[in-house]
Amino acid sequence: MHMEYSFRDANECLDKYDRLHGRLKVHKRTASNVLEQLNTVARAIELSLLDSSRLVCVVLPNAVEKLEEFSLLPALPSYLRQAELADALELVRDEIEKLVLASRDPILKEDMMSQSEIYEADRTADSIHLRKVFRVALRIVPLQEDLTDNERQLLISALKLELASTSTSPEILHIYQQHLEQIQTSVDAIENSANNCGLEDLTYKVVRISETPVARGAFSTVWLGELYGKSVSIYSSVDEYELDKNDLKSIKESIIWSSFSNQHVVPLLGILRDFRGHGIALVSPWMSNGPIIDYIVKNPTVDRLKLITDIISGITYLHNLDRPYVHGIIGDTSVLVDDHGNAVVAGFASSTFDFGWTSSGPYLAPELFDLNAEDATVYSDIYSFGMVALQIMTLEEPFREILKTHAVVQAVLSGRRPKRPSGKLAHHGLDDRLWDLINRCWAQNPEDRPLASDILQELQQIRTLPELDVPNLSNVVRLVDDGRHSVVVSGGFGDIRIGVLDGIGQVALKTLVLKGQKQPVLRLTKRFRREATIWSRLHHPNVISFLGTADLPGLSTCLVSPWMQRGNCIEYLRAQPKQDCTMIIIGIAHGLEYLHSNDPSVIHGDIRGANVLIGDVGQPMLCDFGLAVVVEDLVNMPISSALQGSGNPRWMAPELLIGEEIVTLQTDIWSFGMIMLEIFTLDIPFSDLKGYPQVILTLHAKGRPSRPGPEADCRGLTDSLWNLMEACWAQSPCDRPTATAITHYLETSNL
Repeated sequence: MHMEYSFRDANECLDKYDRLHGRLKVHKRTASNVLEQLNTVARAIELSLLDSSRLVCVVLPNAVEKLEEFSLLPALPSYLRQAELADALELVRDEIEKLVLASRDPILKEDMMSQSEIYEADRTADSIHLRKVFRVALRIVPLQEDLTDNERQLLISALKLELASTSTSPEILHIYQQHLEQIQTSVDAIENSANNCGLEDLTYKVVRISETPVARGAFSTVWLGELYGKSVSIYSSVDEYELDKNDLKSIKESIIWSSFSNQHVVPLLGILRDFRGHGIALVSPWMSNGPIIDYIVKNPTVDRLKLITDIISGITYLHNLDRPYVHGIIGDTSVLVDDHGNAVVAGFASSTFDFGWTSSGPYLAPELFDLNAEDATVYSDIYSFGMVALQIMTLEEPFREILKTHAVVQAVLSGRRPKRPSGKLAHHGLDDRLWDLINRCWAQNPEDRPLASDILQELQQIRTLPELDVPNLSNVVRLVDDGRHSVVVSGGFGDIRIGVLDGIGQVALKTLVLKGQKQPVLRLTKRFRREATIWSRLHHPNVISFLGTADLPGLSTCLVSPWMQRGNCIEYLRAQPKQDCTMIIIGIAHGLEYLHSNDPSVIHGDIRGANVLIGDVGQPMLCDFGLAVVVEDLVNMPISSALQGSGNPRWMAPELLIGEEIVTLQTDIWSFGMIMLEIFTLDIPFSDLKGYPQVILTLHAKGRPSRPGPEADCRGLTDSLWNLMEACWAQSPCDRPTATAITHYLETSNL
């Protein structure tokens, strides 16, 4: 009888559940998924495979009651109270999971496993839909009609959460801010359940809290939860304890944190009371990119100078408050990265739950090691910032070579500081200016360290792009009207379109391509501007002319040059097989000699057939200076900017494929030998090797291209020219001929 009763009740509840779940405004997909799981379990109940009394008599009826209540609610109250529905659905699912785990039916278990995978996807979709529900509901005027006092308080919490989000557009944020001001003005006094301390009590609003911590620190444990469809971090004390004076300290520290409002400082959203025996827990937005060093390891080409600037921006905000806030524990784990790749200062939870000494030796200022020292200061924060800035550049903890903590302390007290990294470790902008700034942060005397605001100003100056001193052709250049403004050539980081320049005719318009690039936008932009600056200084018959820049509607700044109708040298020679290949090579050599003989010398960096165009009278002209550098700039240029990063291994000197060597005049000579081979074969170097890995392995083994066959001889390849190619491919860069020597040889030898 009991089983028949359970089965009958289950069917009645399921029928009612089925009728109600389609009327929900929130968590509709999750509810539908739970219904599918219930139907699967119901079949097992019918076959007497499960003891389902708790599910049928307690959990499911409660859930149906909650569905009935929510099916009648308008959109906004549904959104504000969605945690109640989420909890009810989660309880049903948990009970189903217990039943299935206890079952011996493998088919049932397999069915439920499939449903569980879909369940997570449905929950994610519902979380995204929640934001849409909220935005649509906010359009209803008057907004607060029919809201209870509790729902108004929930609305304030929801708006504050949206305002703290990094994934919300500025326009929407402005609307949310207006709504918040309107509601707070109309509500005379809203009771706060955290002892009227000004903190948002989120105890019954955060749902789907992880069963186990997702991270542990010295003083705080991190859990994952969900608030209004958004992931949040929950920080609790490491040790379990009852409500006592430590909780009061937590509240006091949290009040300070909750007042922070800066895009580079993690906000405090509120608190959870009596959290799993840990007392008060703190809630802040979940930073999916995690700690900054982990983020950089996963995204090695990210603009690290920008991240450092983000950090000091947050510290400047804290130090410039009416009552300056000293962070005190700035280190690699106290800086997180938000969803948009911005660095944000965190670690406030550790500070809140810290009841003793904190932080790690490598980041601590020397004055803090004094037993009689006072608390941390803004000056000690600056010292720690300098250490974090260095670690961001090198991805190595400061004083990594010193194994014992007490030895680090002694080194710091004696005035020792980390050494400047070698060239191979100085990534992404660690030039003389930045290194000098970091060193000033480490001054032994605290008062000799710069203020955070001064550091921010210096970093902004370092990152500022100078004005281009080149002709602006915006008013006299237009795109060819082909109806599409089509890209005719696409390169590593630039697209070429055809335009028209008044008085000249067709021109090539090169625009910077940012979409899909793995390199930082700032570095790409600097490289683009460097190309314009270098190119504008070059004037030679075998170097294509630079006419200026143009800003056209719908495009980023364009670099303007004459349009070469005959294409590049390889296309030209294929179309004109009787042309003299040797004369093309001599012209390229003259262009290269001109670059290398400039004062200061210019390294092209990407010599290959595609980057040599043919002029109106058949003369070859070097083009595409996107990887070009001036020799004197290599001294202060970040290595990552001077690398042959977008070059092609088939034309690259072997030293560029080992470690992080920089381009040189000699690497251009190697590439010149390869373009000679390309011209005589009308094929890419190492054409017998299919992929880059094979080419790199061959070069590593000191392999070289084989001499081509009779077809190349017919195009003019002689023993003398082959010997010249082999000389260009000398393993040691210093053994390669200069561009001047090559030109002289080509002009005077009997080829």
